[in-house]
Amino acid sequence: MYILFILCLYVFNHTFGIQILKNCTPSDRQIAQDKCGAIEELLDSYFEKYDGQIPPEDVKENMTDLYKNIMECYEMIGCQEALESKMNFEVEFENWSIFNTGIKDCMAEFYGAIYEERYNCTNEFEWFSTDPSTKRDAYLNGKSCFFEVTSIECSNSSQNYLTTNYNKFVDLLTQKPDGPACEGLHYELNDLKCNQPISTLFTQTFSFFGKVMPMGEDKKSEYKEVYDFFEQDKTNKTITCMVLNDCFKTSCTFPKGMEQMIGTVCKELKKMDNVNEHFFECMKSILSQKLNGTVYSCIQKESGLDFFKDKDCAKEVMTGECPEEALVDFDNQWKWTSEIVNKKENKN
Repeated sequence: MYILFILCLYVFNHTFGIQILKNCTPSDRQIAQDKCGAIEELLDSYFEKYDGQIPPEDVKENMTDLYKNIMECYEMIGCQEALESKMNFEVEFENWSIFNTGIKDCMAEFYGAIYEERYNCTNEFEWFSTDPSTKRDAYLNGKSCFFEVTSIECSNSSQNYLTTNYNKFVDLLTQKPDGPACEGLHYELNDLKCNQPISTLFTQTFSFFGKVMPMGEDKKSEYKEVYDFFEQDKTNKTITCMVLNDCFKTSCTFPKGMEQMIGTVCKELKKMDNVNEHFFECMKSILSQKLNGTVYSCIQKESGLDFFKDKDCAKEVMTGECPEEALVDFDNQWKWTSEIVNKKENKN
């Protein structure tokens, strides 16, 4: 009867391809530690040496051989834990192979193209959606747009990988892998979208202060390259702020809990497109003159911006002292500036 049971079990297993795995014995674990572990140490030494960089071709070949040797080592041991380790290394090897195509640089360029709106088609898809299904649809439906960008912005190696493995790449990008959070290429590629918003925030802030605290023409000439760089920034602030807010909520790289601060900064920066630089240039000129009541009756004393709290007085003074273009959209410029002044005084 026992022999019949074993025979049936063998036939069932052979017919349906179901593998019954044995638990690892202490001896199996020791072999894994001594033999497989030694190969892993060699592989780790390469990763330490090249630390996030794509290694030279000869080194890649050596590392590929080590990966294969590790997987064969665990497969030969054959127990459950060993085969699980083999599967983990298979996933790691696949991710490492993709990394070596330069895919991270490629995706950084792709995200940059979206923020800077260098290609018309990128506005049509929700590339940065936090919903995996919506994001997946964006990459599948926007495939031609994606390749329009990557064919110009990415290396041949990246483009070749994407062309032959696009659906697998979309899976990698949109599906969280099993295992510990924040480990693996899925998280690294998704966190890349956060890099440009951080630098953009600095750029936009510089541009903002350049408008409300205008630089003299002599200084503009002295620092022309720097000034032109910030002036020419055309990054879409709406997308940037949306992604930045998400980054501080979900990113593995950036600290959480700063959404409110980012929201406040973005709210102010969005006003920048409507800032009248001539308005602030004239304000600066008025402050340097130290006007008083002998010139304009509404000014009670020499007190910096005190006169500006009275809208009618501010308009009277600026009408008399400023060129016509400085008074364009006066009401909104005055309202916004007076809010800033009031906030500053309340803090003091």
